[in-house]
Amino acid sequence: MRALQSRLKNSAALISQGLNAQNLDRIRDSEDRSLPIYAKNVQALRDFVKANPDIAFIYSDA
Repeated sequence: MRALQSRLKNSAALISQGLNAQNLDRIRDSEDRSLPIYAKNVQALRDFVKANPDIAFIYSDA
């Protein structure tokens, strides 16, 4: 269990380095889904999930 927790913490740290918090802060409601920055961040997260098949979901609380 500790190994899994460690791996997930490392994955979260890696993801956080690839996303800009200021850009995420611009996404506030469902209307913001049309923003290019939303699509860019979603694609980055999807790419990360593809590269890490043991991760099923990623949530952002920015």
